[in-house]
Amino acid sequence: MAKHGIATITLRSSNLERTERFYHELFGWDMYRMTKDYLGFDPPSGMGGGFLKGNGITAGDSFTSYVEVSEFEPYLEKARSLGGQCRGSRRACPGICLVHGASGSRQ
Repeated sequence: MAKHGIATITLRSSNLERTERFYHELFGWDMYRMTKDYLGFDPPSGMGGGFLKGNGITAGDSFTSYVEVSEFEPYLEKARSLGGQCRGSRRACPGICLVHGASGSRQ
């Protein structure tokens, strides 16, 4: 029987160096360069993937991803210290807000 789960995902980043620092320092993800324009990642659990370098992030050209954390506020504070921003409110799901990473991508 065929498997039909998503095996990997490619997200966009306008600055791979900032993206690498952001995810590695915030969540401890293993980051590795596959090519000059592609940065792979392996989180401690869940699906891995990569970031493809793009000259800019435009509406409809990126995904919204959600990362599960044990406590929300400490991660939000750390994301801000790494150059991320929380935009919007936490109205849809308690403990969730849209975080924009240092490269401008939605996290």
